[in-house]
Amino acid sequence: MTNQFIQNIVNEIKPQKREKLEEKMLLNEELVPAEISELNIEMDNNPDLKQLLYTKAIDLPEKYKYLVGEIYEDYEDVCLYDLIIQSQKKLGKDKVFFSRTKQRLVGWAAYETDKLKNKVTEIKMFSFDLNKPNVVLLRDLYKLLDYLITKYDEVTWVAIKENPANKIYKSAINKYSGIIDDSNDKIVVYTIKSKK
Repeated sequence: MTNQFIQNIVNEIKPQKREKLEEKMLLNEELVPAEISELNIEMDNNPDLKQLLYTKAIDLPEKYKYLVGEIYEDYEDVCLYDLIIQSQKKLGKDKVFFSRTKQRLVGWAAYETDKLKNKVTEIKMFSFDLNKPNVVLLRDLYKLLDYLITKYDEVTWVAIKENPANKIYKSAINKYSGIIDDSNDKIVVYTIKSKK
């Protein structure tokens, strides 16, 4: 069965039942190393995803502008697809992931490290699902943090204060007994110390 075939069946289900089915599909979500060829196939099967990834940052929904603005100084002409490609070149395939259900790709995550200090210095992620980005982001963040705190002594990342994802990040910090530093006027710094 193809992804499109499964999606057609899901679309024919009543909205309430479809939402519950989609929730169950997300429970089977996993972070996998990012393969651009897999993303290209996914975009061929999902025109909405292709449109999202190729939209210039200036025209993206607000929550995505924050992400791109946190990475690029002059971000208006950058699209999310560029971000994915450049992160893979800069960080390597072992630090860039797609979030995947059995049926489709639903998100992207990447992290950067300081090898000398054995710490993660940055995490960035976003959902491919405009309708339920928070559900995807929270699950992906927990999975990524579960992995990172077993491998590194410290995990730190920053976000612009106005970024709506800060609610999700604060939830993660509470779960992992981390530290929030919001003393800067523009950014929030999140830190989790490993308990290994």
